[in-house]
Amino acid sequence: MKSLWLFFLLGIASGKVISKREIPKNTTEFLVAINGYSPQQDDDYVSIAVKAKPGYIVKFEPSASADRIHHILLYGCTTPAYEKEFWPGGETCRGPAHILYAWARNAPSLELPEDVAFPIGNPGDSVQYIVMQIHYARPFVGKVRDFSGVRLHLIHEKPKYVAQVYLFVSGDPIPPGHEAAYNNMSCYYRGESVLHPFAFRTHTHGMGRAVSAFMKHEGVWTKIGKRNPQWPQLFQSVDQPLEIKNGDFLAAMCRFDSSNETKTVPMGSMGSNEMCNFYMMFYRSADEPDPFPYGALCGYNENPQLMASEYPVEGTTLLPPHPEWEHHAHQSARPFGVLDVFAIDQLGSVRFGQISGLAFDNQGKLVIFQRASRIWGPYSFDYGNQLVDKTPISEPTIVLARIKDTELIFEKAFGVGLFYMPHGIFVDESNNYYTTDVGSHQVIKWEFSGDELTKVFSLGEEFKPGSDKSHFCKPAAVAVSKTDGSIFVADGYCNNRIVRFSKSGNYISEFGNAPTASEREASTLTLGTFNLPHDISLDEDHDRIYVADRENGRVQVFNFQGTPLSEMRNQEYFGNVYSVDYCKNHGLFFVPGLSTEIANEINVFGVPLGASIFEYSFKGRKNFKRPHILRARDNSVYVGEIEDSGGVIWRFDIDQEVHDMMSMEELSMESSGPTSSQNSIVVFLIVTVSIFMGILYFMRSHRVGINSRTPTSLFDRGTFKPLRTDDGGSDDDSEDDLGISASR
Repeated sequence: MKSLWLFFLLGIASGKVISKREIPKNTTEFLVAINGYSPQQDDDYVSIAVKAKPGYIVKFEPSASADRIHHILLYGCTTPAYEKEFWPGGETCRGPAHILYAWARNAPSLELPEDVAFPIGNPGDSVQYIVMQIHYARPFVGKVRDFSGVRLHLIHEKPKYVAQVYLFVSGDPIPPGHEAAYNNMSCYYRGESVLHPFAFRTHTHGMGRAVSAFMKHEGVWTKIGKRNPQWPQLFQSVDQPLEIKNGDFLAAMCRFDSSNETKTVPMGSMGSNEMCNFYMMFYRSADEPDPFPYGALCGYNENPQLMASEYPVEGTTLLPPHPEWEHHAHQSARPFGVLDVFAIDQLGSVRFGQISGLAFDNQGKLVIFQRASRIWGPYSFDYGNQLVDKTPISEPTIVLARIKDTELIFEKAFGVGLFYMPHGIFVDESNNYYTTDVGSHQVIKWEFSGDELTKVFSLGEEFKPGSDKSHFCKPAAVAVSKTDGSIFVADGYCNNRIVRFSKSGNYISEFGNAPTASEREASTLTLGTFNLPHDISLDEDHDRIYVADRENGRVQVFNFQGTPLSEMRNQEYFGNVYSVDYCKNHGLFFVPGLSTEIANEINVFGVPLGASIFEYSFKGRKNFKRPHILRARDNSVYVGEIEDSGGVIWRFDIDQEVHDMMSMEELSMESSGPTSSQNSIVVFLIVTVSIFMGILYFMRSHRVGINSRTPTSLFDRGTFKPLRTDDGGSDDDSEDDLGISASR
């Protein structure tokens, strides 16, 4: 049975990297991500396979949350388990598998040291495919799809050193009723290449209290690393330079608290089982032979007498408590979910027309900007962008609603005779209203008192479209800075720019322009160019401006100086982006207005706090028709639709535990000194193969010993279709016929 457990536990290896380096500017980013999977059962395993891009990995950037994902493992394979991109189950590779990276418990990004990298995809490399395995602890609640993954940062010049991961793993069961029960692992290193450990990672399930590893060289014991496995399971830096040479003794130990157990606890993948793992990340010269071509592993106790008599006491003691780390690391006790709360087309006596804008006032009430009986159709504007019907809307265009529990309570409706073709709305902290009217080509600041709006000032000249400092052409959205009152206008339908004004309405600056013809045809759009900037949202805490670049099908990210920083784009899942909003509780949300042929449905996409790509999406029990505006506050996301037959307001509630973001430095500082046992949350991590596959392997293969050079399929199975990273240009399936200004 030991070889079965050896195989069974080999799948838990992981690899992130610590240590600071300056990432070269000419790196290639290679995203490996799940394609919108929704777990179907508890302990659901899925895998994806993607052809490795040639290069050398210097950084792993996870895009996942412990609220949704139990763990992610990246393996390097010569051949994936299956000849397809996705499959359910834990299989990874057909033949040798190389551990590249593991993520769990909200661990941060990892960078390799200078001159160290994982080679992939190059001629002669053993890693020609990346297989990503994801373990979901439980199904989601609601219509949620997952897009978690890992972004690999590659350099193209061969490094001086090659990185690998060496795994200590124990299959011995844990006896019950012990405050301190120990599992030991030990092996002699018999390779010729010199190994340089530089980072380590520990893993157990809920009973683990400390995991450590030491090496003995010429009679001297030296610590490789020690960490509480209930903390975020990152790769922590080794304290000092180390060299492992032929004949050195390597040993590791796991300390468990089984005092609450009444029966022996076996090793395994379920929450009632345990695990004992120490991952040693090391580098060796790229010119030296690989000492572990078929698995870098210590899977038993080769010298138990030496281990028992000499293993340093330091490796067996507890570390000081860090409850903040355990809180950051723990998985939610409840499933992640997005609840469809309501979808309404009327409040009070007001039946919604096209809902173009949403905002929250300074009391947290929902402000709904809608067009009543007026409809923006293909003939609302002439070829000169002039509104054909210049009579103001004679019905209320603004509805104010109080949010009570899961209901919207009608308070008042106003805005009669003030607007021609309402579009965007914003309310500042002094309860001043800012509106954009694509019909009048104006942005207006209003003072709201009682049931009346009083104009404070207007930007733009009424019914006169233009592109200079004092004119707009169908301005789409407006946002106001909490810091200095600056007014940002997305002047989108004609001018493709963001214009900034002072608090009093004086022109300050602008950024953005339309792409050239060649840029529109290119698969990679130029940052800073727009094809209808349709919405704008500010994150002043992090100096970020988010713009919904509608017809380019992306969210663009800028700083407050207007410098473009990045984009979020994926033609497979959204060919347009109508609205974007930043929420300090949950991060960024954005929504397309029309579905793509591939996705064939419209979803709201979520970019959690600290993430750089979207990680999940959701929709209602019924399909969206024409989403136009999205706004988020607290744990709720509101979506307004613009269907000609009448608008609908949706409310969704995000059900998750929110964690404070912690840096690598905060999470990786090791403490020392006496302490008592900690009450840790039962969370288990990482096993790559099912027992069934393990039994099959056991039946057909030889036992694998330490430093084995016998070719064996230690890891099997795969996952889901990856996201595209080289999307083409945006599809022109816009809401409007832009050529004849027939937009919404």
